[in-house]
Amino acid sequence: MIKQIVAVLLLFCTLYAGSKEPIDYPRGYLLAYNNLADAATLRIAFTRIMDRYAARYNIRLHLSYFTDPKKAVSAFKRNKIWTLGAMGRFWALDGSTIIRRSGLCFISARQVGTPYSTFVLLGQRGGPKHLTKGASVTIPTSRDNAEIYLKHYTLEHFEKLPETIVSVHRCRNSRIALYDLFFGQTEFAIVPAESLKLAEEMNPQITSKIKVIDRSPSVMIYAASCTSDQLPKNLLDTLRQANTAVKRSVEGREIMDMLQISRQWEADASMFRPYLEYIQETEAMAKKAERKKR
Repeated sequence: MIKQIVAVLLLFCTLYAGSKEPIDYPRGYLLAYNNLADAATLRIAFTRIMDRYAARYNIRLHLSYFTDPKKAVSAFKRNKIWTLGAMGRFWALDGSTIIRRSGLCFISARQVGTPYSTFVLLGQRGGPKHLTKGASVTIPTSRDNAEIYLKHYTLEHFEKLPETIVSVHRCRNSRIALYDLFFGQTEFAIVPAESLKLAEEMNPQITSKIKVIDRSPSVMIYAASCTSDQLPKNLLDTLRQANTAVKRSVEGREIMDMLQISRQWEADASMFRPYLEYIQETEAMAKKAERKKR
């Protein structure tokens, strides 16, 4: 009799749990500087994958896409979206408000060992030991930190913005930048250190023609997401569980592949600080250079 009662109770609990309405959850992505902004079909695919993944945690996702940072910040502040994901440049230039209002943050990276990236300035073996005035420099548009690092480098060494002293060529990704440098189509290139390492593993001849001239500090972040501190603790715990378990499902791995990330770290404000300070230093040097021009 007791077993029958327990069985009925378990059945009732199961039916009750299954009858719960999914939690409506508005999440936003800032797609400026991001390849997803260029292809509506990728957005559709991403939405479908995210919906399948959210269903595991009884969440009904409502996704919004932004190309304007100010509109993204406004939507987060007004609770129109509860989580905002964006690339590194946004967090450096516009994201301080989001970070201050967040109860849960994640930093995403392409490499698995650290949340931070190092960028390298590459030249041809036998060529100049430093970036020279009038030279051609190729950077990947898919990695906005390359542009930030180039800006920091020229301001530090020449006290001038890149466009005033070198010819900047923007290509689709790091592989093309390395290819152009290897075959002499450009004099210098800037790529993430992990991209160079992968290229060297695939083609050892790379080291015979390319040399590292300079390295950025290991402070760059690839992307991040922050969730409002206005959410109830039980929902934040659900989101934390979903984020940390992302690679344990087919859908989660598809999401990470589509966003071109390999790893996420749960972050607090201190993890953003090295990157923010690097950007602030760069912007201060830029303002000083502008004043000298006047």
